[in-house]
Amino acid sequence: MKALRIIGIVAVIALVLLAVTLMTTPPRKHVEKSIVINAQPEAVFNEVNNLRNFNTWSPWAKMDPQAKYTFDGPVSGEGARMTWDGPKIGKGSQEITISGKNLLVRNTLKFDGFPGEYFSEMKFTPVLEGTRVTWAYESDLTTAGSMGTAMGKIASIVMNGSMEEQYNEGLQNLKKIVESKTKAINKVDVPPTYEQ
Repeated sequence: MKALRIIGIVAVIALVLLAVTLMTTPPRKHVEKSIVINAQPEAVFNEVNNLRNFNTWSPWAKMDPQAKYTFDGPVSGEGARMTWDGPKIGKGSQEITISGKNLLVRNTLKFDGFPGEYFSEMKFTPVLEGTRVTWAYESDLTTAGSMGTAMGKIASIVMNGSMEEQYNEGLQNLKKIVESKTKAINKVDVPPTYEQ
């Protein structure tokens, strides 16, 4: 009897803490990470502006190898769309809605079962070492309704720490790919020298 009472008290405390967390968690979320890639903005833009390249550097592709991807619309630029369906990453889609040549690529994201507005954007800024790439994520649950907002906030709390790590990982992957391609293009064959 005493054990049941303790379990009941713990359950009530957990529910109160969850309610307080949901009330105090803002409906909007912003995550932003940056990296410098030793390449011109055009090289980075071309890699990101084509959604068919996404899974070569995306941190989520290896999380769910069984996921299926489909592509619609143009190969790159505005209107290019990718959908996914996997046992671990769920169902969703992303579409390039703004493609500013060598400046930015903005995607609108949709996650099945999670109403709200979700966006992802990469900006490309020339710097002395090449290009500063800033990857930002925004979510807005203000139009999701009370249940959608609660579910979105719970998902946001769960994903918060891992999302920052995943953005860092994705940027590192993108850096390796773009720099290796740039190196291959810029490679110059130097003729051998002969001693006399």
